[in-house]
Amino acid sequence: MGRILSYETRLPHPALRPFIKSYYLLRYSDEGGLGYTYDCIPNGYPDIFVPRRGLFEFERGTGLAHCSDPLIVGQIERTHRVGFAGDMELFGITFNPCGLTALVTRGVAELADSIIPLAEVDGRLAHALAERVHCPTSLSLASFAKSMDALFGRLAEDHRLATAWLLPMTNLMQSSSGLMPVGYYLERMDVSRRRVEEVFHVEVGCAPKTLLRMFRFTRFIEICESGKEGSLTMLAAELSMTDQAHLAHEIKRITGFKPSQYFDHISSTWGYPGRPS
Repeated sequence: MGRILSYETRLPHPALRPFIKSYYLLRYSDEGGLGYTYDCIPNGYPDIFVPRRGLFEFERGTGLAHCSDPLIVGQIERTHRVGFAGDMELFGITFNPCGLTALVTRGVAELADSIIPLAEVDGRLAHALAERVHCPTSLSLASFAKSMDALFGRLAEDHRLATAWLLPMTNLMQSSSGLMPVGYYLERMDVSRRRVEEVFHVEVGCAPKTLLRMFRFTRFIEICESGKEGSLTMLAAELSMTDQAHLAHEIKRITGFKPSQYFDHISSTWGYPGRPS
């Protein structure tokens, strides 16, 4: 199966933080095995994966695709089954929910839950990323981040968020783990529900309620990872859900697993401690 050797993250330049959440570098050793597959759980933050070494595997259509070129990985609602073939060195860029509109040349809604080669969306950007990563010398995360800051800094100069309230609203949604109703955020931004729905569709690629659900599910994953003990009923209450059945429905809807199957899966895949009863 191999093992993860290291995972590093780095913040972008402050001027890019309305668009980019972080950069990262993942190194994986195959150790002569058969590769490594895992479920890429949605969290509301889209990524661009840039493999430097090894092949990235993902489901496309009815089959399995292999790629060593940059990919857009939408993570609004759908869980993707992905994997590594061979020793892997993977650079990545995680965007804020409204960040992809600074980069893509077609509607964000088309990318919200898909894995798509970046070349099919923006050929020039795909070439620029591949050129910077597929260099003959070793590449550190710090060097990658510096290069990405320069590249995306020029792109961001030509793009502005549609409204001044969008970034503060998505930041508030994230910081509150999506636990409040949509109306709570509307009141604080002093904006109508209709206007928010329109802007989210264009700039984020989903409805505001959908993004809240994904931030709440991300909080659920964090609790599982921490090994905090308690029943599903207690966990549902902490996540502002009506009852245990509501939580079970969300787990099934997002991951495709029943709760017991999901906890077994993440324990065997990631080694998360603890399991709600």
